[in-house]
Amino acid sequence: MAKSKTTEPTSGLLGAVPKRGRAMIATIMAERGGALTLIDLLARNWDFESLYRSAGRSESDVARLGDSLAAELVQRHQCSPEQARAALPFLGLTQDLRESVIARRFTLDDPAVLGQGLAVLSRLRWAELGLGGGSYADSTNMLEALAVRDVEVAMRLAASEPSVSRAADGEELGFSDLLTLAVRAAILGDHATVGNMVRRMGAGKLRPWQLGIQQCLMGLVDRDPSKVAGGLTAYLDGLRSLRQKDELEEAITLTAHGLYWLGDRTDPALVAQFDVAGPLPWDAGFHAWTNTHPDPLADLTLASVSTRLEDVVVGLRSPILK
Repeated sequence: MAKSKTTEPTSGLLGAVPKRGRAMIATIMAERGGALTLIDLLARNWDFESLYRSAGRSESDVARLGDSLAAELVQRHQCSPEQARAALPFLGLTQDLRESVIARRFTLDDPAVLGQGLAVLSRLRWAELGLGGGSYADSTNMLEALAVRDVEVAMRLAASEPSVSRAADGEELGFSDLLTLAVRAAILGDHATVGNMVRRMGAGKLRPWQLGIQQCLMGLVDRDPSKVAGGLTAYLDGLRSLRQKDELEEAITLTAHGLYWLGDRTDPALVAQFDVAGPLPWDAGFHAWTNTHPDPLADLTLASVSTRLEDVVVGLRSPILK
């Protein structure tokens, strides 16, 4: 007798996610840490050596890697070998974290899972980039911090060097680079630079979703709520019609949530005309949670994994304690 096929659940919030997104969420839940709670996933990743062994490295390879990374940290941060060794777990803590908390948000229909997980992820990104000696402002990192209203981390990222390519002579920067510079400037309150970057975006041919982002950002500069709302809507519509995109963007675009809270931070009136009850990939439930939880880490403790981890994530202290 042939075995019946297991069907994906199609009811509730998960059922609203298009097929490609549901398939990716199922894969993450089964294979990429989605079955673990936030605390359990962080505990798994905290064991630096086991984490790298699970990737197929031998004991000797893991030992050499640890020695090499620790030596780099000693040289870069002028710390002791013991301090460098103690910081090594922070180099792997973000593995599977973003994917897991998004998948669990839709599988469990719990926006708090995404809210707390995304806040932890944003702070670990800040710590990881600092360890690498290349802390920089990147539009994705900044907007995903803002998506959960973590203004403190967004400000810290924006205050560092921007991550942009070097344009060839006579050529304009690409859209993603201009977006990084515009978002960074908006967080820092430099609206003249935002306007300059947004106008430069128009030098090239933009896709509908890019035009939406451009319009939204220009709405911040012009203090025009209709442009902000229209831009966000156009961005979401363009993303829905885009065939080639990350599967998880079938479920949620954190960029849209980040742009919303960027507008709110500039002036709450600027986002008043946007429909916060719209369909995926705008997550109305997640937005409602962030609206009522300005401090997403308020009820979270990480001490069961490590008190040092809690110091870094909650206290925003350097992973290298001196």
